[in-house]
Amino acid sequence: MTLDKHLLPPGTAGRPGSSVRRRGTVLAGISLGYFMVLLDTTVLSVAEPDLAASLHTSVAGLQWAANSYTVVFAALLLSAGALADRLGAHRVFRAGTAVFAVGSALCALAPTVGALIGMRALLGAAAAACVPSSLALIGRLYPDRGQHARAVATWAAISGAAVATGPLAGGALVGAAGWRAVFLINVPLGAAVLVLTATRSLRCPRGDRKVDWPAQSAACACLALVTDGLIAAGAAAWPRRWARVWTPSRWTRT
Repeated sequence: MTLDKHLLPPGTAGRPGSSVRRRGTVLAGISLGYFMVLLDTTVLSVAEPDLAASLHTSVAGLQWAANSYTVVFAALLLSAGALADRLGAHRVFRAGTAVFAVGSALCALAPTVGALIGMRALLGAAAAACVPSSLALIGRLYPDRGQHARAVATWAAISGAAVATGPLAGGALVGAAGWRAVFLINVPLGAAVLVLTATRSLRCPRGDRKVDWPAQSAACACLALVTDGLIAAGAAAWPRRWARVWTPSRWTRT
């Protein structure tokens, strides 16, 4: 098999062994980025009692602190893929990773549950930027079909470990330093991802694919409304909400 010289780091042309090691390092960084994204979907669950006591929030507030991340993450995935095609996957991936690390630090400093929910939504947007672009980078890094399949399997295995690691790591971090520590762990992880993927060989061309922002905004709004309804229903609050909307005030006086 011949190696594409345009995919090799500077100074490694003619040295296949060095190229393989370097590509393995970059793949580890890409996989760690997805690991970080998935870790944040589960790590907060064990921190909720400590978070509720610290920020004096309700069950609905806790649910939104957890769900604002996943709602925005899910809503923006398709548009993030289009954005990666338009701007270049390497730019979108590195920007998403940097925003994720900074946003995690801001989450750890959140003074109120409202601020935490807003920062978690920002993390969801950054996470959405990382996932489709990481797959595009793997395709760029491993153009050979067999190597690409093995690389994707490695990416899935490393990142999938986050689902099991989240509750364990969250419990240890909360026990040692409180709920804010579950966000601070993302700062060194994000820095490691940026260092491991810092190579001029990992470049993707810009495209002309457009992002349908009106449709994307509608998808975000629909998901947010459905989530709010489910949270209200889970708290048995929706009958009272609709009663206040549709019942004249004189009918509800006692």
